[in-house]
Amino acid sequence: MSSRFDVPGNVSRRDLLAAGAGGLVTLGVTSAFGARGALGRPAVRLTGGHAYVHPAADRAIENGLQPDGDDDAYVTVVADEAPAVAGPDLDPNVRERLETAETDEEGGVFHAVIQTRSTPESAYYLTPAGLGDPYWRGRDTLVFPVAVESWGSLDDIDDGAEGERLRSADELVTTSIWSVTPSLRTLPSTVDLAQVHRERVE
Repeated sequence: MSSRFDVPGNVSRRDLLAAGAGGLVTLGVTSAFGARGALGRPAVRLTGGHAYVHPAADRAIENGLQPDGDDDAYVTVVADEAPAVAGPDLDPNVRERLETAETDEEGGVFHAVIQTRSTPESAYYLTPAGLGDPYWRGRDTLVFPVAVESWGSLDDIDDGAEGERLRSADELVTTSIWSVTPSLRTLPSTVDLAQVHRERVE
């Protein structure tokens, strides 16, 4: 269920969307528009998520991005309550999203697990692109439109020890968990990330 996604090595320096670099990003994603359904597949939409940056050596996601690996990004989808996906070093807030059942009036949720590789000099993450809910390509491929966002300067992290841990790492990984509704009886066999735009470092 995983796919590779090539992201640029450099992105623009933009303001953080969260309170501080290196902290937890909470996605308040809502949309009035459902994704296009495919034959036998319902329209789906994002309901929210969490993301955080950490050294690539941390084992955040089992079978996700590996330290010094070749892949720039990793994406898969899992059912709600999927504790087996969580590695031993996963942030507790993100772990809770994976391990705790979510209630949703529209028929439950499933989760997209997304990881991106970057460096302390150019730390970035992926965010849902505008109102771009996931959409189906054929019957068995789910596509997530994404945009690249910079974490900004790692010097701005309030936690001095964590800031130093990130700045001294050879490479970084951002781990994100996005919730998608409704729950699917059969998860797609392929998941892709479609980057909406690219920007370069100034």
